Amino acid sequence: MPTVLAVVCLGLMGVDDSETSELIHRLGSTQFAVREAAASALEVKGRTALQALRMAGHEADDAAVRTGASKLVAKIEHDLLTKPTLVTLDVRDQVLGEAIKSLGDRNNFGLVGDLDEVREKLLHKVTFHEEKPIPLLSALDRLCAAGGMRFGYGVDTPFAPPRFWLSDPLSFAPAGVLGPVSDSGTFRVKLLSVGYSLQRTTNLDREQDQGDGRLTDERLTLWLQVIGEPRLMLKPNGEPTVVVATDDQGESLIRPPGPAEDRMPSTDNPDPIFNIQVSLKPRSRQGGTIKRLRGLIPVQIAELRPEPITVPIAGSLGKSFDGAEGTLTVKSIELNPTKEQSIEVLLRSKFEELDVEPVKPAAPGSIPPVPDSIPYLERQIILEDEKGQQFHGWGVGCKRLGPKEVVLSFVSNPFNEDKMPPVKFHFHGIMRTTAKISLEFSDIPLP
Repeated sequence: MPTVLAVVCLGLMGVDDSETSELIHRLGSTQFAVREAAASALEVKGRTALQALRMAGHEADDAAVRTGASKLVAKIEHDLLTKPTLVTLDVRDQVLGEAIKSLGDRNNFGLVGDLDEVREKLLHKVTFHEEKPIPLLSALDRLCAAGGMRFGYGVDTPFAPPRFWLSDPLSFAPAGVLGPVSDSGTFRVKLLSVGYSLQRTTNLDREQDQGDGRLTDERLTLWLQVIGEPRLMLKPNGEPTVVVATDDQGESLIRPPGPAEDRMPSTDNPDPIFNIQVSLKPRSRQGGTIKRLRGLIPVQIAELRPEPITVPIAGSLGKSFDGAEGTLTVKSIELNPTKEQSIEVLLRSKFEELDVEPVKPAAPGSIPPVPDSIPYLERQIILEDEKGQQFHGWGVGCKRLGPKEVVLSFVSNPFNEDKMPPVKFHFHGIMRTTAKISLEFSDIPLP
């Protein structure tokens, strides 16, 4: 899946770094060893070198530098999105709630949820001292375990406040009964349930008079929940693949290939969480276990760039707001009777062609499919009211004018309970890649 609007961010650390500039220059060296050493050093710099590399990939006079820089951007961004954030737990007799908030301040999440349920737990004092950095999700596990809590995201957890249903924030609640999990990189796959189903169907209306129209569908179904680190946005990118599935008798549970099933394309918004289903071959007997299960889940992964273009709404009509790689020009602002503001802006990219799909045609009487870029745009546009409360843009539309120009339109969130009009909006650039999340479970009880 191509990158969508990987543009528009203000200067990041490293743009004017002389060492970074010199290393980028060496990407054009005629000596292989020099080019490789420079590439390795830039890869180690990671996020701090990204902006300079992205600019070099478009502006450098040397074609070898442009090629090398572009390859490094793709590699660094993929690693940032798929390798776990490592944190050091060094907490000395600190209130648990403060420890979680401190971790969140450094890693893009807050202490939210129905805190009345866990308020007493958050007041416990804890001490942790880890000798080595550990993945962020594991650090959250340890902090939560110390207070008898669990963490999850938004509406996919039973303890999320209703007003958060559009944003899927990290939430905390009493531990309850936890299902098995499988961690891989920046991701966690949680096994929610295992079910057995038998469906018998007789088709009475058939195009051809062949057979009796009787169909039987018998299967084991596993419901999985995929979550990422709080900074990430995820979407399924195809069907899961089961690599190994055996029961306690050594029998394979992998379903044999059958007729392709018609599936609706994913309409999930990119958020840190989604649920997905895996089908296995049913057993001839009840009970027992899935002794071993291994598989892969294809995903799209994205992260907002940290430095947005910020546009104050008052007095911005007709004005342009410049970023390192793009410019936003405010074309219109309207306030409708329900106090929702409709805003239209022109986005011009300085370097890259904007990968925004046109509206796709629909069959007569049906709704046109939503271009894949729209759900990401809804996350890239963040409005803010005078109290500092932020919410996503709503009803985002786009009209492509050319390879580097697109008109974006959106309204303030109609579900904003306070109905306070936004005073500014932020447009974030985005980095995006695809990957396959590995999962592994053992000794799963069967129904």
